[in-house]
Amino acid sequence: MNRNDVTIFNFSGIYESEDFYRKAENPRFISCKEITGTNCICDEYAQNALLHLMEERKCPSEGIHFIDSGNYHYLSELLIRRLKEPVTLLLFDHHPDMQPPAFGDILSCGSWVKNALDKGENVKQVIAIGVDKALADKVDPQYHDRVRFYQIEDCIRQDGIMRLPQEPSFPIYLSVDKDVIAETELCTNWDQGDMQSKELFALLRYMIRHYKVTGADVCGECAPDQDSNMREDAISRSSRWNEQILSILMK
Repeated sequence: MNRNDVTIFNFSGIYESEDFYRKAENPRFISCKEITGTNCICDEYAQNALLHLMEERKCPSEGIHFIDSGNYHYLSELLIRRLKEPVTLLLFDHHPDMQPPAFGDILSCGSWVKNALDKGENVKQVIAIGVDKALADKVDPQYHDRVRFYQIEDCIRQDGIMRLPQEPSFPIYLSVDKDVIAETELCTNWDQGDMQSKELFALLRYMIRHYKVTGADVCGECAPDQDSNMREDAISRSSRWNEQILSILMK
């Protein structure tokens, strides 16, 4: 992973109110606000437009990417699609993102992992941490040989050190949705889990020291129309959190 290559995909305009990325050296800021067909779903026109933007702006999938709210988590699938090697997808998310498409065969934020497994060539294994157990139980059993679900408690060993609960078989592509973090720490636009940031950060530090990471993305910003009484605080906390995870990923 090129740890100095940072790209910001600005769909909703939320990143215009955050400043964490300005601490990176020459971050790539890509405005996606004018592309239609991107909110929660990604139609064929939007896919082509986004892939064209990545090529035009020379955005490598082997970098660090911030991709707005969870509504746009499907962008992970487009990034992984462009990788030059097979990967283990290490997913931190409160949702499995493996729902059958709601409309035909369209890519969406709720189906992108399934899409990557069914149609893509690069995702060979998925290690998902923090997914709601009830949602994980609903995933089609046909994927059980390639997808494993864990809770953060499965990552804490007897010596107290955070470790991955399963050995990845391939280089890691990391995808983090902040809705895995407890609402007491962050505000996203989706229902959230109960993981603590310090647990996630400790596990990421271990992962970076011990495994090859080929690329990474982070989503889970709050909604632009967040309640005005809470919006400023939600954005401030989110920006500080992004600064922390960016610092970890760049080391």
